[in-house]
Amino acid sequence: GGGRGRVSNACPRCGWFARSVSLWPRWDSSIHTSAGRAVFRQRAWSEMVLVLRAASKALVIPTAMLHLGKALGLGPSLSTYLALSYLLPWAVENAKAMSALMTPPPRSVRTAVPEASGAPPAGDDADCGAARPQGVLPNITESEALRNILSAVPDRVFLAGGEVCSVCLDAFPEEAPDIATFHRGADAVQALRSLMPPVVALRCGHPLHAECAESAVAAGARSSNQHVRCPLCREPATVAGAASARMFS
Repeated sequence: GGGRGRVSNACPRCGWFARSVSLWPRWDSSIHTSAGRAVFRQRAWSEMVLVLRAASKALVIPTAMLHLGKALGLGPSLSTYLALSYLLPWAVENAKAMSALMTPPPRSVRTAVPEASGAPPAGDDADCGAARPQGVLPNITESEALRNILSAVPDRVFLAGGEVCSVCLDAFPEEAPDIATFHRGADAVQALRSLMPPVVALRCGHPLHAECAESAVAAGARSSNQHVRCPLCREPATVAGAASARMFS
């Protein structure tokens, strides 16, 4: 039938590929590059912040609601119900968010791979026909997702000297750290985009190469949820508007 594709296991950076799994080197569970270790540390800290932020909301807001019920003269049952009115939706939404983090959308890599004789070509729009999981955030088109990323103007860009793009692990232009240090808001965003290669700042303030951001959006378009999360802090990067961002982050 139609709609069949093949997954490329070639390295997206150097194109190395071997048909037999016995030819692939066994991973020793170590990250051998300083850039990879730095990104891993950033992601680990970001995961901790994500958990602490969610836990603090579950503690502070219900406690405030209990005090509010007491101040309004409500009984213990009504005050408890008021607190649970936040806790129950909080639990459901965080369970969905955790599921989305543990099962991210498939990554698409446009890399030329040697085809076996007689094998059908793998098109960019190939689809195996499997059911796709429902996303946590509302669907948007690929062009809308990219437009939301490019329209983000964070107050501060978190970029220091020696840091690399968290997608491709390649270094940013030499001028990028100085721009992030001495510029704020729209000035920093415009200056980063004028570099070569261009750099975009996500809504959360973490930078990516513009090409890497476009690749992430293209990969997200293959799933039922076209939204892209920051590779470091997991904030939704393609949600438009501060209110929506706070609701889903």
